[in-house]
Amino acid sequence: YLCKYCEKSFAHRPNLSRHISEKHKLLRYFCPFCDTSFIRKTHLTKHIPSCPSKMKKRDDDLPYGCKICEKKFTFQTSLRRHIREKHLNIRFICPHCGMTFTQKVSLFNHVEYRCKGPNPVTFMEKKKNVEMEDEG
Repeated sequence: YLCKYCEKSFAHRPNLSRHISEKHKLLRYFCPFCDTSFIRKTHLTKHIPSCPSKMKKRDDDLPYGCKICEKKFTFQTSLRRHIREKHLNIRFICPHCGMTFTQKVSLFNHVEYRCKGPNPVTFMEKKKNVEMEDEG
């Protein structure tokens, strides 16, 4: 069984699952075409030119479009993440060191593995008049 994030191989699926949950919790870079996630931005940058979903679809064919900047996405989850991170400016703040994150899971991982504190969520939201509407 091959890890799709680092290509390490395992003889048994449970070992692969444990490896992913332990080593790849900080996945925070998402492909806008296929929703694959990466630990490093450089891995995402290398992935995008050869992304199978990108090759199959042109932007005009993508079903979910942002009404603010007109960027289009294959998946509704990608559109929602885009709106939350780029337009709503929602941030989760570490109460121990002040680092900010766009995703709650990234804050949890940071607190657990970097700050060694409990898993509180401090939420600061700067709202703009933006509606996330379902399309498609």
